[in-house]
Amino acid sequence: MSIVNILIIDDNKDIHNSILRIFNKRTQIESELFGEDNILEPDGTQYNFFSAYQGEEAVEVFKKQIEKNNPIDLVICDMRMPPGMDGKETLVELSQQGTPIKGFICSAYSDYSIEEVIKLLPSESNVDFISKPFLPDEIKDLLKKKVNELNLG
Repeated sequence: MSIVNILIIDDNKDIHNSILRIFNKRTQIESELFGEDNILEPDGTQYNFFSAYQGEEAVEVFKKQIEKNNPIDLVICDMRMPPGMDGKETLVELSQQGTPIKGFICSAYSDYSIEEVIKLLPSESNVDFISKPFLPDEIKDLLKKKVNELNLG
């Protein structure tokens, strides 16, 4: 069984809930009421989701998981998250924590090209782009592709 830790970074709580629902996970409110659920994918992969609603919060969650020896494997990062750091600044800050950034930018805006962001990250980083609004299968397929690239097991 593979366990994959995914950090969702988006200022819109509905995006977090949409992604959780794609993977049949309870939303934050449901987890508080009914407890956390650990539903396995048919391939045996367990996805653990962490949420951050601003870039600064994402950096703290990322650091905390490294300290717990439970690092984040993939990030899903929005580009615009006022009033704090934007997605580019967040990804750059995360990349300075000693772990390559893998995942994707999920945004309705193109403030920066994916190439501009990638140039700022370490060479071992692996970041793609997906546009909002996204289809559930797009997110699930891209996450599974990224998980396969991680070679966890």
